[in-house]
Amino acid sequence: MHSRLERTLKMNRTRFKRRTGIYLRTLADMEAVLIRRYSGKKKRHTLKTQVVINVTTCMIMSVAIDFGSMHDLTLFRHSGVRVHPETALIGDAGYQGIWRHHGYPITPHKGTKVIPLTPEQRQQNRELAATRLGAEHVIRRLKIFRVLNDIYRHRRRRFALRVNLIAAVCNRSIAGVA
Repeated sequence: MHSRLERTLKMNRTRFKRRTGIYLRTLADMEAVLIRRYSGKKKRHTLKTQVVINVTTCMIMSVAIDFGSMHDLTLFRHSGVRVHPETALIGDAGYQGIWRHHGYPITPHKGTKVIPLTPEQRQQNRELAATRLGAEHVIRRLKIFRVLNDIYRHRRRRFALRVNLIAAVCNRSIAGVA
């Protein structure tokens, strides 16, 4: 556990006892939630959002949110998003191991210093980037809303609701419904 987090919890523990008379068991539950959501690397509470977009219609199919700093593929596994096995699932470099969970994933090729990318792989990466461009435009539409663009300073419990509402507004604007 981090020393800064320990100091905060110790200070809150004494203040809560004095002011509210909360039992230690309840306080321990609150500490467990705080520790689970605390990101020690960035020294702040983090929220991770994943958006599933239909490339042909540019509509947002689902939104998954989880607390804490985590890998894209871990969020995909925890989100419970079910995609038909014959549907192509296009992801960025963060989804490199998705072929273990889905039958037809498409991710960019990665090169190393020892084994650089071949010209064919470079061309495939360019074509994939052109395909993903529509999805990136939808993400830009989501980030027009300041709640999603800046640091989120409201209740974290309601973040999922707000993201889903903003996604619905974006879907309505794409569909052209007034």
